[in-house]
Amino acid sequence: MKFTRSKKQEAPSRAPIRTKSSPKIHAYYTPHTTDGVKTDHHQKRGTQVKALKKHSLQRVLLVFVGLFIVGAASILSKEPIISVRGDHIAVSVDRYSAATLGLLESSTLNTNKFTLQDEKIESSLREQFPEIEAVDVSYMVFGRKPTVNITTRDLPITLTVGAKVYAVTQNGQIAGEKSQFPLLQKAITVRDDSGVAISQGDTIFRSDDVLYLEKLVSILKAKNRGVEYIKMTSIPREIFVKTTDKRYEVRLFLDDDVSQQVGSWFAVEKVVGEQGGEGPTQYIDVRAGEKVFWL
Repeated sequence: MKFTRSKKQEAPSRAPIRTKSSPKIHAYYTPHTTDGVKTDHHQKRGTQVKALKKHSLQRVLLVFVGLFIVGAASILSKEPIISVRGDHIAVSVDRYSAATLGLLESSTLNTNKFTLQDEKIESSLREQFPEIEAVDVSYMVFGRKPTVNITTRDLPITLTVGAKVYAVTQNGQIAGEKSQFPLLQKAITVRDDSGVAISQGDTIFRSDDVLYLEKLVSILKAKNRGVEYIKMTSIPREIFVKTTDKRYEVRLFLDDDVSQQVGSWFAVEKVVGEQGGEGPTQYIDVRAGEKVFWL
């Protein structure tokens, strides 16, 4: 009789209990997705990347727009705005227009605010026009035309050399022919008999010489003595003066005190007049300090 071993009946495998709210159980290496849909973490990360790209593009666009605006605003035209100022203006802006325009057109660098050769233009204008005391080349932030502000020196003296008449600045330089300064008025006339050739830009007087001549004329005017002429001679620092009421000249020296010299001059005239003697017929010479000579 055969005995058969009964096989142990295996218990059926137990399926995991899942409820509707229970998430699917994932293996350790299973990607954390649910039915092919990205999780909230991946969605947020993707949104952040898109936003970052968008902001970067906006920043690049803003940079390009800013550079375009700055570039457009920095362009300068070649038509300057010129102004002239000074205590006694003897010229109009027309005197400087052509020269300024020529300097601006001499280089393409002058078409941009960042490369404008302002110092070079200022230096060139001062060299070309001795009457310019100061010049400022600049531009408005939102303007396209360069501005040129010129300050001129006074022209207190006119110098006659032969048939030509020159205007002289307060620091003694030849500014140019008088015809170039149509607004010039009330200048002291000096005749140059020295025979020395002169040209524009030459220094003919020192600054204190100009003050000397201005004070001389002021003293004579206060005494009601009109000036017929003041002339320079071939002797340096010497001037001859003739008033309209006398037939003789008075010889003066620019390095001495003008008030003392005029005082000596008037003293001689007073003494001679009181004595009733023969007065000077050719000159009074006060160049020797306290000693006065006349003839």
